[in-house]
Amino acid sequence: MASEDRNSNPAEALLGGLLFPKLFQAFRIALQASKILVGLLAVGLITLTGWLMDLAGKAPVTVDAGRVVRMEVDVYVAGEHVQAYARAATDRVGVFRMMWRFGSNRFHDAVYGLLDGDLGRVGGNIADSLRGVAWLFRHHLVYGILFAAVSSVVFCITGGALCRMAAVQFARGEKVGLFSGLWYGLRRITSFAGAPLSSIAIMFALGVFIFVIGLLANIPRAGELLVTVLLFLSLVPGVLITVVFIGLVGGMHLMFPAVAYDGSDSFDAINRSFSYVYARPWRTAFYTVLAMVYGAVCYVFVRLFLTVVLWATRWFLCLAVFAPSSGGEPDKLGAIWPEPAFSNLYGRAVAGPLNWSEGAASWILYGYVMLGVGLLAAFVLSYYCSAQTILYGLLRKRVDNTALDDLYVPNVSPLADVEASDDEE
Repeated sequence: MASEDRNSNPAEALLGGLLFPKLFQAFRIALQASKILVGLLAVGLITLTGWLMDLAGKAPVTVDAGRVVRMEVDVYVAGEHVQAYARAATDRVGVFRMMWRFGSNRFHDAVYGLLDGDLGRVGGNIADSLRGVAWLFRHHLVYGILFAAVSSVVFCITGGALCRMAAVQFARGEKVGLFSGLWYGLRRITSFAGAPLSSIAIMFALGVFIFVIGLLANIPRAGELLVTVLLFLSLVPGVLITVVFIGLVGGMHLMFPAVAYDGSDSFDAINRSFSYVYARPWRTAFYTVLAMVYGAVCYVFVRLFLTVVLWATRWFLCLAVFAPSSGGEPDKLGAIWPEPAFSNLYGRAVAGPLNWSEGAASWILYGYVMLGVGLLAAFVLSYYCSAQTILYGLLRKRVDNTALDDLYVPNVSPLADVEASDDEE
């Protein structure tokens, strides 16, 4: 099949087999309704977890005129003294709410930096995001562990489902239903979770070996000599840690697609992702950057679409609602539904007293807008999984010369939409 695929398109062979345009299918694949629903399920479960945990987990903020202007995580990322800030701050918000606000700001700034071609700005936002994660585990350890555990389980199931659905659609042109995708993610959760965790465990195991050698330095008089004599034993695992770390950073986004595309177990997923990164490092980087730039453009388009939907709906409602609000505002609708903007889909709330019905209407409208934000976040997750799955298929084609339509099909899956034929079995 591989040789037939290679020779079936003379134009592709003449041009060196340009495969990268296939990455542009990610937008169409990501917009499939069942994928958006899976993404929305993931966003909803993680958000619900965060809201419930925020009942107990609070972090200090600075508020000015009813608006949050600085947060504890901003202080940490800036390298300032967090304890002093926490003692001086008088207001508190939930840790999840703070993480959402901080992560959203970093994400949007990275997107705009990518569209501007400012890679330094993109790298700076990624670095700030990593520092934000460090802040969570350093200053809210128990919260961070619990939230990370729940979020990881949710993402392994839903992310695995999205990658499987994208793999089937890209390879076969067939669509997998919502329950079939989730069933695959649930069945393969150990492989999806095991691939990145096994890589991290390998690095820590090698680090423990170096740590044990380092303990010898505590022996009086002879310790320093022993450690220096045995330094070569420390350098070997140090090299292996570096190799695994580079492979993990460059290939972690390929592990889920490996399980989804080839039905790999966790160690086979590690082997495939690492081998593709080291065999085609520049091609991997090119595909990744192209997927990121295209994804940024798609995100801006979808966000603009959602902004216009909200703005147009509100504008026509404004034509009909002419009664003043209970707080004396001439625009009753404006008092309960602030005008949306591209940078702030809900808009800036108008200060003023509302009666019970207006307050209830304001919360309901807020819920509708937040549903739109959830759909936007679901699209981002769907696009990410779809693009990385396509990227994996293209790298597999380049490195192993495996046909793009060569897809693993489970033998038994009670909810599967795609079953193997007798010949394939």
